[in-house]
Amino acid sequence: MKRTAIAAVVLALLGISAAAEQAALELLPADESRISSTGVAAPAEPGTLLVFGRFDDPAFAIADPSQITVVDANGKQLPLLIEEQSIFRDLDKIVSMRFVFALPGSQLAAGGLQLKWGPDVRATNVVGEQIALAPVARERLRQFRWSRAPSGAGPSSDATIVVIADSHAGWYFLWYLLPISVVFALLTIRKIRARHSTD
Repeated sequence: MKRTAIAAVVLALLGISAAAEQAALELLPADESRISSTGVAAPAEPGTLLVFGRFDDPAFAIADPSQITVVDANGKQLPLLIEEQSIFRDLDKIVSMRFVFALPGSQLAAGGLQLKWGPDVRATNVVGEQIALAPVARERLRQFRWSRAPSGAGPSSDATIVVIADSHAGWYFLWYLLPISVVFALLTIRKIRARHSTD
């Protein structure tokens, strides 16, 4: 008996964007608990701010510390000093870290700081064992918090389903009716014979 020839092929073509993820940074007064009397991290130049904080956005996952950067309003990358002992990995990906970066005071009013991360980001960052903020120049220490930038259209996805069917497939369902018909006929004959025997 010829079987129904039906094949289903699903092709999913996913267009994965290589664009970096990003978040907008807002600067706040420094958290005093992060300032240590033995701290050494401090603004290097007059008029420069030192910005610090922990970043652990749910969408954050990078393979290497060089895949994250802070970009100012002019598009310039600001090198990060990343605290090694604060790095937390999950499934071989960095998903949380603490870092600091220097920000020229002139950029404070300009705003527009963006944190960017992803495999297409290439930054010159430094990983240090521990970050301890010096108590000097407290007024030039800032802490950051972030908010996710509005995302654009997500990656496109096209799917094609191709069904190839036998042109005679519409008749094959009759084969399923055959055994049912035989059973029904046998039951009917048995019932008729039972009536004749009682008569």
